[in-house]
Amino acid sequence: MRGALAMRTAFLPALVAALVLPGTAAAQVSSSELLEGAVRFDGQAVRFRGEVIGDVMSRGDHVWLNVSDGQNTLGVWIAGAALPELRHVGRYDARGDVLDLQGVFHRACPEHGGDMDLHAEMAMATAGAPTPHAVDTTRLVVAGVLLLASLAPWLGW
Repeated sequence: MRGALAMRTAFLPALVAALVLPGTAAAQVSSSELLEGAVRFDGQAVRFRGEVIGDVMSRGDHVWLNVSDGQNTLGVWIAGAALPELRHVGRYDARGDVLDLQGVFHRACPEHGGDMDLHAEMAMATAGAPTPHAVDTTRLVVAGVLLLASLAPWLGW
């Protein structure tokens, strides 16, 4: 029973992609390919994979995201209903969820003031994770000593 459910779950995103973008073969591209070949990819269906970073900005029934593939960042416009629930957004304290996006690339989007963006129609997420940062006790002690050294002349005055 579980095997059949897992198979249906894996098949569903592929079926949705086929229905959302009928007759289009979306090429997997990197941000560098999009930036360097913006004229060639303009208005074309593409697949893009990257980490959600910064803020998720709701605009009515759509959402703006910044998605980075490690080389550059691309603005993504997606319907809120098509966006999976995001658990982590890339910041200092977390590695953001990774999205597999499919949509239409615009080198100068007329709808968004001529900005370069991707109008995503489908997204699948891979969960990010918190990023713990250990406190360096040596630096903490040095900072305390320097603070005391800087206060000593003031206290003596």
